[in-house]
Amino acid sequence: MSHQLPNCDLVVRNIASLATLKGARPRLRSDLRDLGVLTKAAVAAWRGRIVFVGPEDELERGVRVAADAAIVDAGKAAVIPGFVDAHTH
Repeated sequence: MSHQLPNCDLVVRNIASLATLKGARPRLRSDLRDLGVLTKAAVAAWRGRIVFVGPEDELERGVRVAADAAIVDAGKAAVIPGFVDAHTH
């Protein structure tokens, strides 16, 4: 059985520190405090959905980058998730 890599149309690479949650499971309440920081990281997405988060040197083994993918150089900056309050009245 062959494993097909997910496509990606957006890559953010050259991330010095990437803040994320540890592990690969959904979180609620106090579990959201379990912060992890990856160094020398990359993030990839396909049609707005994240398909890869990890060390940049594993990016090529983790996803297939589309020929017309947007590549963003983070310039060795820190990257944190966007915090959005979707609560409306």
